[in-house]
Amino acid sequence: MKDHDPWADYIRQTSTAAADNEVMEFVRDGLTRASHPRALDLGCGGGRHLAYLHGLGCRAVGIDRSPAARAASLFPVLIQDLCDPLPVRSGCIDLALLWGTLVHLPPAAQRPVLEEIARVLVPGGRLLVDFLRPDDFRRALGHPITENFRHSPWLAGVTDHFCRAAEVAALCDSLLVVREGDCSLITRDGQRVSQGYLWLQKSAPAP
Repeated sequence: MKDHDPWADYIRQTSTAAADNEVMEFVRDGLTRASHPRALDLGCGGGRHLAYLHGLGCRAVGIDRSPAARAASLFPVLIQDLCDPLPVRSGCIDLALLWGTLVHLPPAAQRPVLEEIARVLVPGGRLLVDFLRPDDFRRALGHPITENFRHSPWLAGVTDHFCRAAEVAALCDSLLVVREGDCSLITRDGQRVSQGYLWLQKSAPAP
């Protein structure tokens, strides 16, 4: 029997959802700097943001560890763990999305993943990454692994990590913050989702 994929049902349910506003703004900004940017959607799920990227003329590929992502997406998806080296040559990607993904990576994996993304970005290329703050309501739920790293109370086998913007910004020296934003919300039952995001840009090499 194959191991259960905790993401499969979630991917199928969200594959046709609209792109998030923060992602749309980031991509539209990228189009002002490259007419047909090359893009990666890391942890792409069912491809809802891949659909948006392709609709605007981006040359985009998704990467996800779940085989359900390839089955749900209408666009190219590579199946692999993000903790493995990306099958992409250095310096060829204009835009990268790490949306809804960093929060599920173990803290020890976060720096290598961001450094690998930096490797494949062109100088001046940008990464959009979101994160959950420690005051998010989910931090009080689930079984703690460490203080800010917990098993999800809803998806077996999935973990949630909570951190601050400065911790994300410090993960890779060659990625510089060009924008910090907030996309927090209150759920229907009054719980606070405390979520922020960063636009990170790869610095040009020293002359």
